[in-house]
Amino acid sequence: AVHWELTYRCNEHCSHCYLDVLAPNDQAPGELTTDECLRVVDELAALGVLHLSLSGGEMLLRPDWFEIGKSARAHRLLLRLFTNGMLITPMIAERIAAVYPYIVEISIYGADAKTHDAITGVPCSFELSMRALELLHVHGVRTAFKTPLMRENIRQFHALKDLAQATNSQFRYG
Repeated sequence: AVHWELTYRCNEHCSHCYLDVLAPNDQAPGELTTDECLRVVDELAALGVLHLSLSGGEMLLRPDWFEIGKSARAHRLLLRLFTNGMLITPMIAERIAAVYPYIVEISIYGADAKTHDAITGVPCSFELSMRALELLHVHGVRTAFKTPLMRENIRQFHALKDLAQATNSQFRYG
């Protein structure tokens, strides 16, 4: 199994983030080109990797995420996508479904917009992430809440679990 952070660019400013993230439009020094990424996927498959998780920063900020995902699936890798969901539009949801991921895990930090948006530092991020779950379900994509528990949201544990269930999503917390 391989967990690959495709970029350090992100469109959120999470209070708990351990990465030295860059703004969405920043040049990311050292970020692999599309051809280099495709070569890495080939090499992973040749090494016998079975599971590949694509993450970031925010992996959807890379315009080539779809090509990388298609390559992974062409090699018959079980593909997991980690995203905050903010960039998932109907067209992006359709493209995600087209790479047949095993699951898409969306970072949900609170059971309500006030808590979630305070943690991400981005107004309306909760609304966009919840919309992403709905759009993915329209295409039959399995989803999960990816929720780190912290001081700001621990009292919402049961509400988060209930919200995940209400949206037909798995609940992963840590």
